[in-house]
Amino acid sequence: MTQTRKRKATAEAGPSKPRKPKRTEPAPPPPPPPPPPAGAAVNTELKTQFVVRKCKIGPLLREPYKQYKNFFRTLAEDYSVLRQDAMNFVLLILIQFFNTQQVELVQIYTNNITNVQRSINQLNHYVRLAEQLLTELLSLITNINQNIDTDSENITAALQGLTAPINNLLDQLRPHIQDVDDIVHQMHAAVTQENPDIANVNQLHDRLNHSVTELRPQINAVQALITQKLQYLRQTKTRIENDITDILDRLTQEERTIINIITQSRDTTERIESGRQMLRARLNQFRREDLNQAEILLQSQLNAQLRIFIQNQQDVLTASQRYQDQQRQTIEASADIQQCLQLDTIKRQLQQIEKQNTALFQLAEITSQQLSLAIAEPEGRPLFPKLTDATFWSHVYRKVAIDPNGLNRTIQFNQSIQRNFPDFDISRKIAGSEEYAYTVPTLDRLHIAISSQYGTTIIQNVVMHLLNTRLWIVRIFKGYFVSQQNPPDQEFHRLPIMTLAKKATDGIISHKRFDEIVFREENDDELPIFENLNNLYDQVRLIYEAEFPGLNYDQVDDYSTASSHPLKYLRLSYRLLQLATSMHDTPIKLWSLIPQGSHSIVHVLLSGVTVLYRLFKRAHENHLPVPERLIRNNVFIRLTDFDNAYFRYEEKRDLWNDVFDLARIQDRELRLGFGMKTDGHMISILFEKIAQNFVPQNKKEIMMQKTQKNLTNWTNGLYPLYKNPVGITAEDRIVGIDPGVRDIICGVDCDSGEMNNKQTTKEHSFFISNSSYKLRSGMSWLKQKELQSRTQTNIQASYDRLQTRKACSNEGIMQFLNAFSGERTEIHRFMRSWQHREHKGYAYSNRKMAQDYIARVVLGRTKAGEDFKLAHSSSSSSRRKKRKRFRQQHQPELRPLTDIRRTVIAYGDANIRGTYKGNTPIPVKSVQRAIAEKAIVITVDEFRTSVTCCHCHRRLNNATSELHGCNHRKKRHRIAGVEKRSRMKCIDEEGNIIHLSSQCPDRRLTRQNNTIYPLKLCTQCPVNRNNDLYWQRDINAATNIRSILVEYINSNFNIGSRPAALSRGRQDQGS
Repeated sequence: MTQTRKRKATAEAGPSKPRKPKRTEPAPPPPPPPPPPAGAAVNTELKTQFVVRKCKIGPLLREPYKQYKNFFRTLAEDYSVLRQDAMNFVLLILIQFFNTQQVELVQIYTNNITNVQRSINQLNHYVRLAEQLLTELLSLITNINQNIDTDSENITAALQGLTAPINNLLDQLRPHIQDVDDIVHQMHAAVTQENPDIANVNQLHDRLNHSVTELRPQINAVQALITQKLQYLRQTKTRIENDITDILDRLTQEERTIINIITQSRDTTERIESGRQMLRARLNQFRREDLNQAEILLQSQLNAQLRIFIQNQQDVLTASQRYQDQQRQTIEASADIQQCLQLDTIKRQLQQIEKQNTALFQLAEITSQQLSLAIAEPEGRPLFPKLTDATFWSHVYRKVAIDPNGLNRTIQFNQSIQRNFPDFDISRKIAGSEEYAYTVPTLDRLHIAISSQYGTTIIQNVVMHLLNTRLWIVRIFKGYFVSQQNPPDQEFHRLPIMTLAKKATDGIISHKRFDEIVFREENDDELPIFENLNNLYDQVRLIYEAEFPGLNYDQVDDYSTASSHPLKYLRLSYRLLQLATSMHDTPIKLWSLIPQGSHSIVHVLLSGVTVLYRLFKRAHENHLPVPERLIRNNVFIRLTDFDNAYFRYEEKRDLWNDVFDLARIQDRELRLGFGMKTDGHMISILFEKIAQNFVPQNKKEIMMQKTQKNLTNWTNGLYPLYKNPVGITAEDRIVGIDPGVRDIICGVDCDSGEMNNKQTTKEHSFFISNSSYKLRSGMSWLKQKELQSRTQTNIQASYDRLQTRKACSNEGIMQFLNAFSGERTEIHRFMRSWQHREHKGYAYSNRKMAQDYIARVVLGRTKAGEDFKLAHSSSSSSRRKKRKRFRQQHQPELRPLTDIRRTVIAYGDANIRGTYKGNTPIPVKSVQRAIAEKAIVITVDEFRTSVTCCHCHRRLNNATSELHGCNHRKKRHRIAGVEKRSRMKCIDEEGNIIHLSSQCPDRRLTRQNNTIYPLKLCTQCPVNRNNDLYWQRDINAATNIRSILVEYINSNFNIGSRPAALSRGRQDQGS
């Protein structure tokens, strides 16, 4: 008998039942930490730190698996294509959403307006009915007082007790109904304009939701009172009916007949009034509707019958009234007959009120339900892509691949993916055919496993891109002020463009009006009058306020906020991009709604059980060797067996060691982390390190550290000062560092009193300039190689034919996609060259060497300006020998080898962006972490350290000078063999160099007091014998930063010891 085994349900096979958690066994014990120095206390706090080791993949592969290099290379190339296609597809989805699918949102809002207007009309009718009922109740109370002797006071008191609360609730209802009505009219005006502003409509919808939420409890309260009143009215009516029965029992037969005829005439009057109302309603309907001849004839017959019924009832009523006239003397003579008729009147009034109350209750219930449906959130519909959802990105990755085997048939794609994919797929094909313009990879089980990891990793890039809200606003105002730099009708002005742009941007994010922004200082009368600046400011402010009304910028700039509400950030980016695009004569640097995918071959992440299983299985299917442990009975094992075999640490380590020679990059203290990234040339292997000293890799890890940690046994690590560390002594070598843009770091290793002249200042300070880092990290070499490769292959022509992806229209994004598809084959062929990946590997090595050099300069083990060789022109052994020869030279400015003090760095915790125009990308945090690997880094708040004199702690003034300029265009240029460095030169309209800008005959004074940024002036400094003292800004800041840590140590670790001139009041150190 054949036994069939049930197929294991995996993510590729669709939804499955929850699986029972696997057993967990403890990992092997970590390697023991190094023994503490003699006499030191043992630190029992051990933490796991992740370390990445990167090298060439060829030497790391063992001999039987050398063919895996091409295998990894092909996988990285396919991943790069799918990754970029996925990002382009999502960009198309967003543009289509904001330009086309928002029409559907407008339609939803329009339908909601109709529903809300209907509900408002019903509410107004509801209020009118309630007011009418209150009037009738007052009339009823009067009749009861006049005609009921027994218990009339209790009845009227009860009815008055019900009337007053209803009246109060109606008074509360009226303003809310008016508020809802006003919002509805505003929404109607917003959605019926030519270009509906969805952000404004959303804001009105939120207000409507809030008002309706407050309205519904009041409607429910009125319903409760009406229910109570109905119950009491029924009880009163029953009592009145009993009284009428008692009176009838005392009357004669003749008197009973009179009463019956009168009550029947009253019934006839009610039927006549009801018939007349029905006839009027039919006639109104008859006039409004377009009816054919048969329908007109039928309606006419019905109306004729209704008129006959009314006439007949009118005849009966006339006969009844004639009888009443005949019996009037008998009625007036009998008190019982009069009382019985009066009670019948009250009874009929109670029945009418009860009927109207029942209708009012039902109307209130229907209105409340309709309001609930009308304020349903439109964004809950599957129109907007879930941009911060890993599943959404995973599905996009799978969708853009070719799926001939139907692996996506069980996936329920987002509506935005399904709707926009035909447009995207057409853009990838040759016009007029079904053939793709470039090779699109085929979806298989390996790519399905990779898609999950791709979805997880891409979200962080997207959210960080969305947090550039301030940058987008700065670019708009910067472009505006650049266009105002030299208007044709005004004389030349050199404007502080970035200062003005930042002032305007700070006003926007601080929710200030234009009149509250001070662009011109009191002593600055050189700024021209800016035309239409107030209009531009108001436009940007309204766009910003529509998404973040009154919200503090710290919350706007929060990762979790952007991750939870990506639509707000994307809508803000889109509307600002629309505004920037519409300003045609303004040089604004545009941006894309999402991060731009790189043309180069990127590293693919390979980790996890499923990914590794699919990786080896594909290698086996391609006839590549695989570890013998994965083959059983000449058949590749199943995923279930691989999962069981890949459970223990030793089994995972042996599998990796079968393929990779990990001994080349693994130290004794490192433990394999079972994760790798590769582009086919370089490979990064993840390791774990058990260490006492912890180097946080991000802000969250810094905040998670414990307060008042003892750093006595630390030799390296990163810790913030605001967490009150202990264990640092004045015997340590303390260095103050101020990070910056032009100079990556500026360091000082002494007190301000020891720097009393230029010589001592030079001896105790050091700089690592941005240009020096650019040379040592090989950026210039890499750029030169890239330009040479473009020239040799003529790929620049393909780049020039590409359209911008920074578009905000459907036509613009389709032009970009069509142009990109046409040039994709050439660009991919150029990028897949092994030289590009090799150059990227060299660049990584150069960056690591440059950061290690900076750390050694800070430690005082080498001097700034040490000779160096780049990785592509040297080997590790030759570089090691060169450094050794350099150290053997006589260098008195370095620390002596006998100085074994621990180095503690007071590092300015500046929030510096990674890129600035005109400067090399700044490795702010990576340099900080590189130094923390070799020394203890204490981050210190930089508040006022640059503008406070480190000698006297007074506020420094700006150093100024006269500024001259001309109207010529300029560029930096160096004559080879003649000039040592490039200099600014004037050029004519044809691009020819005229002369040096400093020697231009057309130069004239453009600003009297131009600020010299690198210098600060302490006027009549008391420490400098009341003479003026000029400070280099960064040296002064580094000295102040160092003094803050020294004061903290000398005060026995008192966090309040920070000098008052450098403090934020009671808040010493901010996180």
